[in-house]
Amino acid sequence: MDELTARAGEVLIDGGHGQFAAGESVSAEDAAYFQRYLEGLDTGFTQYNDVASMRKLTRGRAIVVSAPTEDYAEAELAALRRYARGGGAVVVLAGRAADRGRVNGLLDALDADLAIGAGAVTDASANAGRPDLLVTADVDVEPPVLGSERGRGGEDDGENSLAGVLFD
Repeated sequence: MDELTARAGEVLIDGGHGQFAAGESVSAEDAAYFQRYLEGLDTGFTQYNDVASMRKLTRGRAIVVSAPTEDYAEAELAALRRYARGGGAVVVLAGRAADRGRVNGLLDALDADLAIGAGAVTDASANAGRPDLLVTADVDVEPPVLGSERGRGGEDDGENSLAGVLFD
């Protein structure tokens, strides 16, 4: 998040699209360790179930959107796009168990250059010794930033400040 935005404020998490207690999603309840980490940095962590409210979004420096099990309304997608264009970071988390079509639809609606593919990740030389652990050291971008690297100063150049994290 530090790499995506210079904005101050709390970290938000979307919980209004079926993330609560869904196996493939993360809600604030599921992210207690992350919350404790943020508390150590004197940063709040709040779940919102209605992301269409820009007033709520502007409180945050970043919003975590984990794999939704319900579709976003157009007003919610528009609010997330405006938030990213205004300098807020949108971090999308998804894994293999997520509804690929729904997550890819969300990423498309946010103008991201990332999608969840159907293929498997294989890396015989850097897979932590087990092919079921999708770990590799062969990554050139850290962190994977989608769109532009704008966001640090809050200027609106029309690009999104969006990161995607795919986990299993």
